[in-house]
Amino acid sequence: MSDISDEERQAKWSYKNSQKNSPSRFTVFVEISIPCDVAISREGWSHRVAKQYGISREAQIGDPVFDKKYYIDTYAPVFATTFLSDPYKRDAIDEIMKLGFDSVELTESFIKAIKSPASFENAEAKDSLATLVAPHVLRLSENIPMASQAEILAKQAALARIVPIYAVPVILSIIGPIPIFFSMESYRPVSDMPLLTEALKYSAAALALYVWIVYFILRGTSSAGRHLFGVFFISLLGFMMTGWGAVMYSNGALDQNPHISRKAVVIHKYENHSSKSNAYYIQLKSWRPDLEMVELRIGESLFNNVKPNETFIIVVTGPGWLGHEWIVSYAVARE
Repeated sequence: MSDISDEERQAKWSYKNSQKNSPSRFTVFVEISIPCDVAISREGWSHRVAKQYGISREAQIGDPVFDKKYYIDTYAPVFATTFLSDPYKRDAIDEIMKLGFDSVELTESFIKAIKSPASFENAEAKDSLATLVAPHVLRLSENIPMASQAEILAKQAALARIVPIYAVPVILSIIGPIPIFFSMESYRPVSDMPLLTEALKYSAAALALYVWIVYFILRGTSSAGRHLFGVFFISLLGFMMTGWGAVMYSNGALDQNPHISRKAVVIHKYENHSSKSNAYYIQLKSWRPDLEMVELRIGESLFNNVKPNETFIIVVTGPGWLGHEWIVSYAVARE
């Protein structure tokens, strides 16, 4: 669109198409130096829950209607309340939200009105919406208050706490599959579900402890609820995989009990084909009363020589350090 401007500034817009992991995004913005970051959005249930349970503490403007309608996320509450103490600016935010925008953000170099997801029939529709919202964004860029040095530096101090908090579950998600893949080859349990159930108990306890630690680190800030929920959901996968791999590995690697030989007949075999590889499986009649069968993944050569209801397999198992029987080795039984 053509720039929409007052005597000093210009409002512009940008549009980003939706991608695999992110929705479309329409932004109307003004370039201006801002001392502190502030994000204003409609107050939702997660904000209310976080405030009710003392997780988050939000800056309040003193306008009951505005405070109830919007949530202010910032590391600089004094700057934010000073900026929004002007009813002229609060009216501008109201008008922006009435036009269907989701948030207003003040960052280091911009004031932005953001709508996401955003779909338009054509470029003219984008121009039309930008023309309507631009005057309100320009109003927000007037008379930006000063901020204290402490609040200017508050973002860096907050990031020093937040980055490690997210790094832990991300690292666990990366390294978690390693002990799983290794243990499935070397210490695979005879039955997956009981071991997985026990692993989930340990994982849930570790996750609860970690979230509790994160809560104590972040509580009392306006962004605490957002980060706490984010860390929780990111941690689910990492803690679950790490717990499963750790329990499976320790159950086999630390097992010092005598091994036991089992003889079982093959009752079924099947194969799975994909574009990258083929997998071959046999199912044995179980020697345990709690299982109908025991499944093994085997090589192609052995698979071709196995005959259901005729071939017997010698399976050597260990009782398991945690009490979950695991497969040490297997071989075709000699006649």
